[in-house]
Amino acid sequence: VASYLIGKSPDRYASLERHAVAQSIKGDSVAARAEVLKAKMREVFLCGEQTSSLLDKLLAMGEGHALTHYSSSQEIRGSIYHQQPWGDATQPALMLTGLAGTGKTQLMQAMKRFLGDRVGRVDLPGHRNLEIQPAWFMSLRDGNTLNSLLGPCVVPEKADCDGVEIPKRKDLKQSQLLQLARRVSRRDGVCIIFLDEFQFITRSQDANTLAMTLLLQLLSVGPRVVYVANFSLARRLMNRRQEDRHRVLANHLELQPDAVDGSDFLNYITELTRIVPEDFRFETSSIARLLHRYSYGIKRTVMELLVAAWAHAKAHRGTRADVTESDVKAADLALRNISQKWTMPIR
Repeated sequence: VASYLIGKSPDRYASLERHAVAQSIKGDSVAARAEVLKAKMREVFLCGEQTSSLLDKLLAMGEGHALTHYSSSQEIRGSIYHQQPWGDATQPALMLTGLAGTGKTQLMQAMKRFLGDRVGRVDLPGHRNLEIQPAWFMSLRDGNTLNSLLGPCVVPEKADCDGVEIPKRKDLKQSQLLQLARRVSRRDGVCIIFLDEFQFITRSQDANTLAMTLLLQLLSVGPRVVYVANFSLARRLMNRRQEDRHRVLANHLELQPDAVDGSDFLNYITELTRIVPEDFRFETSSIARLLHRYSYGIKRTVMELLVAAWAHAKAHRGTRADVTESDVKAADLALRNISQKWTMPIR
């Protein structure tokens, strides 16, 4: 299992990147073509220095879990049928946090591309052709209940699992679902549970209670838990008891905005402009500091600025207009005006 989680070569994440594909965006409406450009820019993902470092740390955590719990086939076989397949100890969760728009969800999607397809088959004494799956990936976009998150991972399409009849997913009690998840995850070599889109947790006063309950339930399954949370949710979780905070907040990684003088920021801008290279002809290095001043290095804001600058150029100077520094400045002003409009107090 650990072999699935080891990657040491410098280009180990090259297959995870999503590079720009040059487009010929046609249409009569500038606004409609701008939406197409924005959609293409959203697809771009580069494994820069910071992203690669975070991927290394996440994989190292999973590798350590695998080396700890999969030392021999006899141990694995015996633990599958144990009441506590992973043992009595519970490892704390790891929170991946950062400002909105820095690319946390894209990082999770890249991890899914890296580990999601790494499904193998192994034989154990008395068990043949077992499927090995290094990680489970869940999203609160699909629901915020234990059944909606764990159910698809542990309830197979067939009616039984290793000779044990399994109720339909909707008929499973919470205790049954958790016990089944412990057994299946141990058997299948699951070392990490990734939980994304925590902003879909309800924003009511009980949001921190719901989030904490869900995290503690997933921690009780056995694999390490990595969850994505924004700063506001982290602050709400700080109101919980000390023992709960230790389980879900003590370990964290932060995805920070790209630095103005770093190669990651320059490479990202360059990649975005390659979608319509005939319209973005400026030297990236000459406009990078201006873009960083307006965006603070947040990828989503960079993308919005470039799309707005492109739309401004086309709307004011025609379809053959190149994007210039003045278009970027006009785009920033327009976006700020929109932001101020929606943040002004209502009288």
